[in-house]
Amino acid sequence: MFTLFTTGAYRADAATKDTKAKLGALSKTALAAAKKGDTAAAQAAVKEFVKVGDITVLDDIQDSIFNPKQRRNAGAPTTDTVEAQMGSMKYAFYQPLPDKK
Repeated sequence: MFTLFTTGAYRADAATKDTKAKLGALSKTALAAAKKGDTAAAQAAVKEFVKVGDITVLDDIQDSIFNPKQRRNAGAPTTDTVEAQMGSMKYAFYQPLPDKK
């Protein structure tokens, strides 16, 4: 996971060289601590990796395309556009309709 993030998020350019090096060192520290069984050191290294890599949660941001509750296809209009078209029925975008008995 560390290698996948580092190579995917930080391409080989001069601007991100230092960040990529820090992330590489932190990943080695985290893995070494985990192999030793040092949970506290491994978790501290992972927290620092997240901080240096500026990793944030995107799936709970309002109007974000990463929100899994939005039930839309890739390439569809953005959430705010669809909500504007739905008017007073936009609640249906986030919650299912009640079952009819």
